[in-house]
Amino acid sequence: MDNTQKIMWVAIGGLVTLFLAAIRYLFKYFAEKRLDRVVLDSDLSISADIDTIHRIGCPGIMLTVVCKSKRAAKLAKTEFSVSVTKDDLAAVERGFQFSFDQSDNPALPARLHIPLIPLSKLTNDDGFVLERDDVARFHFPIAVPPLPIFLRAPSEDVQVTATFFDGSSQVLQKGLSVQKMLRDVVDAYSSLPMRLNSQLEMSITVSTDRLSDTGNLIGTLNPNAIDFSESHQPIIEAKFTKDRMEQCVSIFGEIWNHWSTNKTLEYIVVPSQKIDLDNPHTAMDATFGIGVTSPTHNISLVDLLVIFSILGQQAATVKSIDTKDAEEYSVQTHIATSYTSAQASAMLKQITMSPLSDA
Repeated sequence: MDNTQKIMWVAIGGLVTLFLAAIRYLFKYFAEKRLDRVVLDSDLSISADIDTIHRIGCPGIMLTVVCKSKRAAKLAKTEFSVSVTKDDLAAVERGFQFSFDQSDNPALPARLHIPLIPLSKLTNDDGFVLERDDVARFHFPIAVPPLPIFLRAPSEDVQVTATFFDGSSQVLQKGLSVQKMLRDVVDAYSSLPMRLNSQLEMSITVSTDRLSDTGNLIGTLNPNAIDFSESHQPIIEAKFTKDRMEQCVSIFGEIWNHWSTNKTLEYIVVPSQKIDLDNPHTAMDATFGIGVTSPTHNISLVDLLVIFSILGQQAATVKSIDTKDAEEYSVQTHIATSYTSAQASAMLKQITMSPLSDA
């Protein structure tokens, strides 16, 4: 082997050594980054024992948070949050006699935030410092006045978050499973006498292109009552016979079975008139042709909302569970035949409609 070949092999050996060292460095770097990340497990359960009701004043949902990472979780608070419609935001503005100046086309929708009440003892003045496998528990009381907003909002807009000492946050749970548990607690215990023994500092975040002077609101009470019920919103509803509901379920079945078989969501919806998606109550007299590949059925606005409500709940539930190897599984569905204008608007905006029919 001449000197040229020796030099070449030495150079190759050096490059291989540098390459292996780079791989070891990157592996160590990303391993340390992974270990440095805070990992939280969470669980929701109905909280209605005597001690909790005596302490809080009402039943609710208990959030259990467990730190599963090597890095400690410095937890400042946990909260339930939900998107707020223009009607609900207007109700708050009337209560405070103040406009939040939300943009006409906000980058982010307004959200209502309600902090949970700690059931575990705080580890320091700022909240909780959870080491690996440490547990903290919190309570969301159903006696909070804005609860109806959580029940009528689109399920994907309901979420549970944890906020850390540095102000960053992490979504713990969201969607239909959270909203369904809220409904279950309300259905089971809303008839009981209850009150809220603790003060909660609820907040609303809005997107605006104007900086409003909110200084005079800090530390003040709203001079007017705030109506969080649906009474201030137009109601879209209909009375359903057994045959009418069976037709809706049958149409849902056609779309769902095609979706399950072909692995693609396919449907056609043809309105008989132009639909104002922001004011759907004006379409109560409209009819909608609907089917998988052609409009084989003719239904009303409320029927359309019922069908797509079932579709949305079915899809969200199936997505949240592992059905790949399951031979059988069951899905519980909440069927409503009454919707606020905001609910109907949100649902219609998610439905792809064909051009107007000639009918």
